[in-house]
Amino acid sequence: MFTNSIKKCAHITLGATALSLLLGGGLAFAQATTNLGVSADVTNNCTIAAAPALTVGNYNVLSATALTPTATLAVTCTAGAVATIGLDAGANGSHAAVGTTRAMTDGASDYLSYELYSDAGLSTVWGNVEGTWVVEPAAPSTTAVDYTVYANVPAQQSVPAGAYTDSVAVTVSF
Repeated sequence: MFTNSIKKCAHITLGATALSLLLGGGLAFAQATTNLGVSADVTNNCTIAAAPALTVGNYNVLSATALTPTATLAVTCTAGAVATIGLDAGANGSHAAVGTTRAMTDGASDYLSYELYSDAGLSTVWGNVEGTWVVEPAAPSTTAVDYTVYANVPAQQSVPAGAYTDSVAVTVSF
């Protein structure tokens, strides 16, 4: 019986040693630490969308009333970015009548003059040079800010019937 009891003791001792190693009590590990640097450069960016297009509608050359349609420019910039928004003279600006800087064409040699403004009172022509830009102050967030483009198509222009179009480049500088 003495032999059996030795085997039991040896078996228990080996079991305790294995449990001790399993729980980490018997092995030592070396350890080293460092910091991983993380960085990003956030640059100012802006996007612009024109929706809907500026549609004048039906122009009656005999009417004494000018047409004053509007369109919206949606500008989205990086928070804190300051942007200027400019409108060029369009593709036919050299054919505009006196008192306007823009003209639509029927694709032949006929031009319907118009102007674009940054205010509802039609007093500030919206252009693409300093002093005529619209300035978006430091953007409070990346939420789009809407800007209304006010148009004026002077009354009683002597043009033949047809479909008149123009394309105005919108530039956002930031």
